[in-house]
Amino acid sequence: MASDQASRPPPHCRVVSYRLVGDHAEYQIQTCAPTSAEVHVTASRRYNDFKALHRQLRLRQLSPPPLPPPGGRRNLESRFLNERVGLLDSWLSRACASCSGEHVALVERFVAVERTCAFPPPAPAASDAAVCRESEGERARAESLGACAAPPARSPLAPPRLRAACAALPTLQQLLLLLLAASCMALVSGVAAAVAVAAAVLGYSSAVSGATPSCDERSHDIAPERGETEGAVLPWEAAVAPPTKDPSEAAKLHEIHSLRQLLEEDASWVQLPLCAKAFATDAILYDYLETSGHSPARARQRLLATMQWRQARELDAPELPRCSSCDADPTSHCCFSLGADLRGWEAIYLCPGRARDKDPDRGLRHLWITLESVLRRAPDSGRVVMLVDLNGFSLRDLDPRTGLRCIPAILSHHCGRVCQFALLSPPRVFKVIYNMIAPVCPSWFLEKVHLLKGKAAQSYCERYLTPKQVEFLHLTSQLPPRPGFLPARTASPYPEASPNGPRKSGRSHG
Repeated sequence: MASDQASRPPPHCRVVSYRLVGDHAEYQIQTCAPTSAEVHVTASRRYNDFKALHRQLRLRQLSPPPLPPPGGRRNLESRFLNERVGLLDSWLSRACASCSGEHVALVERFVAVERTCAFPPPAPAASDAAVCRESEGERARAESLGACAAPPARSPLAPPRLRAACAALPTLQQLLLLLLAASCMALVSGVAAAVAVAAAVLGYSSAVSGATPSCDERSHDIAPERGETEGAVLPWEAAVAPPTKDPSEAAKLHEIHSLRQLLEEDASWVQLPLCAKAFATDAILYDYLETSGHSPARARQRLLATMQWRQARELDAPELPRCSSCDADPTSHCCFSLGADLRGWEAIYLCPGRARDKDPDRGLRHLWITLESVLRRAPDSGRVVMLVDLNGFSLRDLDPRTGLRCIPAILSHHCGRVCQFALLSPPRVFKVIYNMIAPVCPSWFLEKVHLLKGKAAQSYCERYLTPKQVEFLHLTSQLPPRPGFLPARTASPYPEASPNGPRKSGRSHG
């Protein structure tokens, strides 16, 4: 190469500072030339000019060596810098050897830029006064070197939009970190919900000392995994064990009379208003006796705790309370009665994905009002099956406060009345939580929980639900699981006692 050595900046340079721009690293280079002329060069030109030179040599039907990969972030590490400079020097030597005489200037231009941007290990940042702009003489020499190049190389500077996107890279990183943190928090919330529910169930199990509540249809319980297997024999179609022998009517009345005597001797019971005492029907008292191991003293203690719980929520008022959230927006909650099924049990439909209001306290108050309306319509029976539609169930519904407050309340105040939980179409995230809770729950509680999906859900509905209830679930499954999407004819069979108002329809879907 016939190039004037004086026209090249010396290879001894020092990195003043650097920053990332896209996939390239821009370095501020301060040279220490004998003439005391300092040159400020952007190092991203190195690889861009490198690619332009390689492309032009190929267009001229030359045979340059293969293009080495870009350094990227590895250029910021000092142990890769000398290796990188050595690769480029070797490539330039081979490129000059393969070019004819008229193309040496094209390679020489790149040599000048490359020598200017030699990369020693980074040094501490210098002061602003130490960084000088490129002198007029150095700029003129660089232009004279590039005059022989055929087409000018494309400017290495990124367009304004690309530079703005690169400048916003830290913001994107923060957004990704925020999303990752939110996912971790949701997973932790799900685990916390599982632990809270397990603790509540274990606490109630120890409180009742292993008493097993009875239910009229206990033989219809479904194993969670077998219920989802196609072609499997469904549990309610298998041989049913003979029911336990019920005590005689005289024995029942004797236990109920003993419990009433204990209540009349308690001062807190005597002070209750008559509308509150109306809750303690013979059927309710016997439910508490059954779930307390037929111990009148333990049943009295649990019943008094229930009366305090009901007074705190104003469930003993002569007029049934209403859900204020649903009065303002009928799509706030999705929990209402579908009427009695073929067994005479009250079927309550509940869908977390179709509830706009995700607050657990307001949602549970709506549930308690719904259960109270069922109890007032059928005080002698009051058996309930919860049809929980899990279509649309997401991480937003994994609030640990819901399990921590709902499960203990049902076990303590509605255990004998809620006979089944039919969980329809459970997603994987819900099944993971269920599998975490199941090993620590008592068997009599798990017998009430059914995970139903596919043919198992269809067989269950056709067996125990009325044709209108089956039609409602079929129409609901065809609508998006979002707030307001319900069949237009959806309403409680008892609108005057429904906390949802006379109708809970959505967007004229019917």
